[in-house]
Amino acid sequence: MRLRLISALICVCALQHTPALAQVVVTGSLSGIVKSTDGASVHGATVSAESADLQGRRVAMTSSDGHYVVPLLAPGDYIVSFELAGFQTAKEQVRIGLGQNITLGVTLNVAPIAQSVQVDARNLSEFGVDQPTVSTFSQRGFVEKLPLDRTPSGTVRLAPDVQATGPSGNLVISGAVSYESLYLVNGVVVNDNQSGQPDPLFIEDAIQETAVTTAGISAEFGRFTGGVVNVVTKSGGNDFGGSFRTTFTNDAWTALTPFPHDSRVNTTVPIYEATLGGRILTDKLWFFGAARHSDTKNSATTSLTNLPYQFENDETRYEGKLTYAITPRHTLKASLTKIDLAQYNRSSGTFLDLASLSDRTNPQRLISANYGGVISRNTILEGQWSQRTYSLDGSGAKTTDLLGGTVLYDRQLNNARYHAPTSCGVCTSEQRDNWDVLVKATHFLTSSRTGSHNIVVGTDVFNDRRYDNEFPTASTYGIFGTSILTVGNTIYPVFANDGTTFIRWSPIFVATQGTAFRTYSGYANDAWHPTDRLSVNLGLRFDKNGGTDSVGNPVVKDQAWSPRLGLSWNPDGRGVWTLSGGVAQYVAGILVTVADSSSPGGRAATFDYAYGGPPINTDASGLRLDQNTAIQTVLNWFTQNGGTNRTTRGAPSVPGLTTVIGGTLGSPRALEYTAGVARKLGAHGVARVDGLYRDYGNFYSNRIDPTTGRVTNSVGQVFDLAIVDNTNDLTRTYRALRAQLSLRPTNVITVATNYTLSKTSGNFDGETFPTGGQASATSETYPEYTQLSWNRPTGDLSIDQRHRVRAWTTVRVPLGSRAGDVNIGVIESVDSGTPYGAVGAVDPRPYVQNPGYVNPPATEAYYFTARDAFRTATTSHTDLALVYTHTVNKVELFVRGTVVNVFNQAGISNGGAVDQSILTANNTSTLQRFDPFTMVPLRGTNWDYGPNFGKPLTRLAYQTPRTAGISVGFRF
Repeated sequence: MRLRLISALICVCALQHTPALAQVVVTGSLSGIVKSTDGASVHGATVSAESADLQGRRVAMTSSDGHYVVPLLAPGDYIVSFELAGFQTAKEQVRIGLGQNITLGVTLNVAPIAQSVQVDARNLSEFGVDQPTVSTFSQRGFVEKLPLDRTPSGTVRLAPDVQATGPSGNLVISGAVSYESLYLVNGVVVNDNQSGQPDPLFIEDAIQETAVTTAGISAEFGRFTGGVVNVVTKSGGNDFGGSFRTTFTNDAWTALTPFPHDSRVNTTVPIYEATLGGRILTDKLWFFGAARHSDTKNSATTSLTNLPYQFENDETRYEGKLTYAITPRHTLKASLTKIDLAQYNRSSGTFLDLASLSDRTNPQRLISANYGGVISRNTILEGQWSQRTYSLDGSGAKTTDLLGGTVLYDRQLNNARYHAPTSCGVCTSEQRDNWDVLVKATHFLTSSRTGSHNIVVGTDVFNDRRYDNEFPTASTYGIFGTSILTVGNTIYPVFANDGTTFIRWSPIFVATQGTAFRTYSGYANDAWHPTDRLSVNLGLRFDKNGGTDSVGNPVVKDQAWSPRLGLSWNPDGRGVWTLSGGVAQYVAGILVTVADSSSPGGRAATFDYAYGGPPINTDASGLRLDQNTAIQTVLNWFTQNGGTNRTTRGAPSVPGLTTVIGGTLGSPRALEYTAGVARKLGAHGVARVDGLYRDYGNFYSNRIDPTTGRVTNSVGQVFDLAIVDNTNDLTRTYRALRAQLSLRPTNVITVATNYTLSKTSGNFDGETFPTGGQASATSETYPEYTQLSWNRPTGDLSIDQRHRVRAWTTVRVPLGSRAGDVNIGVIESVDSGTPYGAVGAVDPRPYVQNPGYVNPPATEAYYFTARDAFRTATTSHTDLALVYTHTVNKVELFVRGTVVNVFNQAGISNGGAVDQSILTANNTSTLQRFDPFTMVPLRGTNWDYGPNFGKPLTRLAYQTPRTAGISVGFRF
């Protein structure tokens, strides 16, 4: 019904004026109407745009009704000139953000004998004031002046509707799960297709501009439900330019957190960056190159046991770009970005010992080719091809034998692992690749009666590929123990035989052939300006998904329409006030881990077996067995008592057998409503307030109920069948009110702030804390064995952050032409806490009459408190940057010092970073079982908090303590 309503509104409503943040390219455009003082249209005027960020000069002519368009403009500051014989030449200074379509109208005066030239500054704010799209633009100079880490993620954190509350601090945008935002570098997708997070396919000094769009997003973008982060890097020009920077870091320059046994490595590590660009042939062929190398070492500790170790990250990045002007109207661009990465003592998740660490290499490469051409006076054609390769080599345990490759888990500590790394580092490498082909045409249409139209049509074919044999452990075995005993740094496993210890067997029966999931997209967008006061936009996108799983079977045939519409109105005709509103639908891409969940190729089956052998280390005062002896004892008993032919504990999962993809598997979606008001504060400021509501739906579901049936394997074993499809029984909504203010009272002072008041609620977190990454389909299995009230209650979700403030200022202090300048940059950040609840495991089987399931669930999640019963405390910190610059013979020398968290304020960064272990009869024999359907469980009798509940899991749970850094270098 909602989709039909939006489609109907497209036909009858005015639409929002969104900037064309083209997924195909990253250029913008300038358009408007030129009039004379008597209100008549000016025909034949020359409009030219010049910028240090532009290769060459862009020139256009006004049409018979005074309209003009200057296309294919790189982000930057422009001087735009309007010239015609008999009129004064007018000049305007305008800032064009990444992918923005800026409207600029001027009035020409009749020229006196001596002409005068006027230069006005316009559109100088970091966010658009006359558009309903909520975007923030960060130029390289802006980032350099502030105490930011200069990465896209660092600048994105300044934007409203962006919170670092996802697993492991992942960024979430507008209430979406962290893996459903779109990240682009030079128009190319850099999302990892396993975790959904952006890969660092950039060099900081090569970044020209970063834009983050959190609402009112153009139909030119798809395959997301969160936001869009767009990064563009520099290109060479006729003038040679470059830079060299050395950034010095030292783990010891970071203060200690309150976490027990926190420590630092006192080693100064340089990070080298270099860029160089210029001409090969003047006005014809340009080049740009960049490189970055770092070998960082950081001190860390294991979770809970606090054992110290050193993590090393040895990385080299390269970027090369060539731009060729075939003619002044047609341009080709080719680029290569490459990463060579080796990591030592790498960790993931919650782990208890150094044996869980592993080493790996992670080479990556991205190549792309881009074309942009002016086909006719009003028509532009753009296209892009890209290919990205990503490999993980050696990640996991280095042996497959039963002792060295079996992982142990502590059930009382939320399944914290020890004894061996997860995965298999000596089996097969993992590959995560994609390629993309995009074509886009833009036609500018003007009429004195209907105004101007910026009509964009495009198509996009995106292919997501993955090759991986997913070994949970190298030996295929894991033992989930009752608890642990620690003596000094030695961990002794506690394996009771009362049902609290079980053995997990996770074999891969069929090797992967690789997955291939494609999205075929088409879109049309019309940005219409019927009058000087009204901007109307109509957008419609179509995405069709299809693909084959890891054994080559076609599993997905899905399609969806994404209408985008809204309105931007300037009531006073002078641009002082702007009112806006819009409605949009966003559709995510198909999640590979879900679409491939029915395939046996490379996916591990899961069989759990209760341990009934001799108790191990259950007597704290008795003889203790070490880890290897305990493993050997458990597996010997297991083998002698039927092994894998034993009755399983709960329902097994056998990919390709126990799980099938439903015939209508589709993508998750988000429906968005926006409304806003903006006001220019004279010539030096702008303020904006926006409201946003998003309703998420069509979630992935893994369903087992009496209607899904059973399956039988080749030896006659019978299993319950799971169907993977979509559901709207789950809920997730995001409500936000955000305010932004930017002031530039003088040429040397800038002040800006934004505040986001938001609420993310529902009963679907969508990610596993604390490790996160792309989640599997949500379990809706065995409904008779759960109740929503205790299994999936509604409340504030784990990412919810009610209040978020960012305020910053930059002040330039001139020291004189011979001494240089000092720039002072300060950022103040305030983040309210995030929620978590007390959720543990219960066994519902004794209290349910089995309606016919083969393997009813042995455990179900039970919320002993509200989902949002606890919150971490509000955190705040002040960051400082001091940048000294001095120019000698056109070479700018600089020293940049930063201090993050100047006052060393401590606080937990988000609720997912604290221990949430709960004790029940499922993991300890000291508590009593209870009927979850009829009884109210009592703390101390039926459940209790784990020994570390609410405490930070690692030092990384705290906000960044006071950290200093310094960089020196030169630019020319």
